[in-house]
This record gives sequence, structure tokens and C-alpha cells, in this order.
Amino acid sequence: MVLAGLALAAGCADPRVQANTAQALVDMGSTVQSMQQDVAAMSQTIDSLRAVVAYQDTLINKLATLTNVPWPPPRN
Repeated sequence: MVLAGLALAAGCADPRVQANTAQALVDMGSTVQSMQQDVAAMSQTIDSLRAVVAYQDTLINKLATLTNVPWPPPRN
């Protein structure tokens, strides 16, 4: 009888602890979602910067060809 009483008491969890755990899980889910949105935004920014760099590289190569300047410059 005593063992059954101890098992029953151990099985009952504090509602505050359960509520805090549930809130922590919800907060963690929100944080993960926010991080995913940040990663998507950074990925889009990086893609945009790559396009700008590619355009500038093409422009520099064309200008170097038109002016007969060796590009990239020789390294010593």
C-alpha cells in the first residue's frame, strides 16, 4: 500500500512545471522559425551580392579588353 502511494505521488507532476516546459517548447519553436527566416534572408542577400560581383567582374573584363590592359594583372 505504501509503495502504491509513493508511485502515485511520483507520477503526479506539478502543473507549473508542465506549463513552464510547454512554454519553453513554444518559445524554442518560435526561435527556430525566426532563425530559419533569418537564414533565408541572408541566403537571398548573398545571392544578390554574387550577381553584383559577377556583373562587376564582367564589366572590368570588358573594360580591360577594350583598353588592352592585361587583366587580371600579372603577379610578381
